Amino acid sequence: MSISNFMTTKEKDYVAECLRKNTRHFRANIDCSALFDPNAGKIEVKEEEGEPRKSVCLVFGKKGKKSSKASRISFGIEPECARIELRNTLMLEEIIDLYTINKHCKISETDFEENRRLIESRMQSNFDALVTNRKFFWFLKDYLMNANNSQKHEVLNHLQRTFQHVKDVPAFYELIGTLVDDIPRIPYEDLDPGFVSTFIFFPCGVILATLLLLQNNELCSVMYESTVSKSIELYPSDRYSWQFFSVLISLVDADKQSEIVKLLKPCIIEAVNRYNETEECYVKLFLDAIGIGIEEIQEIPM
Repeated sequence: MSISNFMTTKEKDYVAECLRKNTRHFRANIDCSALFDPNAGKIEVKEEEGEPRKSVCLVFGKKGKKSSKASRISFGIEPECARIELRNTLMLEEIIDLYTINKHCKISETDFEENRRLIESRMQSNFDALVTNRKFFWFLKDYLMNANNSQKHEVLNHLQRTFQHVKDVPAFYELIGTLVDDIPRIPYEDLDPGFVSTFIFFPCGVILATLLLLQNNELCSVMYESTVSKSIELYPSDRYSWQFFSVLISLVDADKQSEIVKLLKPCIIEAVNRYNETEECYVKLFLDAIGIGIEEIQEIPM
């Protein structure tokens, strides 16, 4: 089946109408399907009081209802000019929606690549705001699966500086899980100082630190020093932390293993005493890494 026949005209109109209804109210009269049509003719743009409207009113052969307002001047512009002006006003969620439609419906390969470049440019300037949006992680997972090592490295560097802004931890965890075997090795010199000093206090920082350790075991020294220098009361007792400690303790020498176990003993006892099967499972994962059973916890020296 060719790309041009991927959807019928009726199906394309339906997709465009769904997209139109879900855009912000001041662009609700845009026929989005025409934005993907390389053969579109002149686009009518209405002008009010001699100044172009901030939200461009695009008319693609549709007859609008008559208005009692005074008539406005109409003139024609090339479709590409309208596309550029429209995309400059798009919000992140709308860009990702267009990206998804273009990717799966194959409406326009050119438009797909343009949306991709637009999101990349926004990642450069506004990454801390993007990571607060769950939809961004959906896009990022797809983006990184097709990115080269340089692009992946750049995203990791951004994440080191913005992980504390992530609100949807499960989405972040899922993203990292799908990429754990493909993330490039990051040396100590490329670790962000702010990340090293604060990662242990945030679930997403711990998740990212675990990934970095798996990719570069030589980072265990700096991760260890950062961990043991913190007060035990500050450690978050969650699945992500236990996974991190399970990886860390398997990489350090026997003396450092002993220090980590002593440090975490109160957390281990507290987790076991809560009788939370899920949490106890992750604690057991940590203890299995050093060959200690739950029944032997009390024998661990303080």
